[in-house]
Amino acid sequence: GWTGRMETMVKKINEVMIGSQTAMSPQKQTYRSSQTKKQEGNECKLCNGTGWIGNSGLDWWEENFGKIERCECKLAGDARALQDKIGTAVEDVNIKSLQNRGEGSKQMLAELKRLFESPRAYGFLTIHGLNGSGKSTALMIATNHCLEKKVPALYLTASEFMEYLKNGIGLDFNDEDRLKQISKIPVLSLDELAAVRMTEYVQDKIERLIDNRYRLGNTTIIAMDSPPASFLHERIISRLSTGTIIKNSDSDFRKVVGKSRQKGKDSL
Repeated sequence: GWTGRMETMVKKINEVMIGSQTAMSPQKQTYRSSQTKKQEGNECKLCNGTGWIGNSGLDWWEENFGKIERCECKLAGDARALQDKIGTAVEDVNIKSLQNRGEGSKQMLAELKRLFESPRAYGFLTIHGLNGSGKSTALMIATNHCLEKKVPALYLTASEFMEYLKNGIGLDFNDEDRLKQISKIPVLSLDELAAVRMTEYVQDKIERLIDNRYRLGNTTIIAMDSPPASFLHERIISRLSTGTIIKNSDSDFRKVVGKSRQKGKDSL
């Protein structure tokens, strides 16, 4: 029946989407299971503990008829699992990691503090500048802060994002489903955008990711070495321009530290 088909669908999506770390075994299925019934007092009122919301109120000709979507209550767990499965390990950095640097770092710190006031409703922050100027550090600081405050957040490089989408092509939980999944995470830090080759496919997915997140009102922090106008389509730039764009002119901090250390050795 319909219940059995839904249980099978939920189990398959969980297995494909997040992998063995969060896939639900038959004994742990939450869709109308005995385990769910035991926890009815604490379960989410939107999804009844399943982690998924159906679109049963739609008519058959509407685009999302018959589809299910991830519930808000599971987004934090999804973000953590995705970070572990496909993302770069986020360094243990905080606001202090950007202090006592250049003017560009001061600008980033000011915006991060503004973001911290309302992480879910900040909008877009785009940072471009030289390698080693602290862009990635700023994105990781934002991710760490949000996770500490129990706000679902994910840090990915653009290459990791595109690889995750491409690996879904032809699967039940395909690249379109994965795009929607990442679009819904409340805070996304997307790093090294200029490092991916902007094919038509990549441009389309990046544009749709940014447009989706704009329409959902989700916070998006993007870092790149090159100015946005030098490689992104004007439609993407238009969305980014609704937020804050920072040109970080600080020099490569790693080189500065390296020279300082070398100077110290030479003086010995």
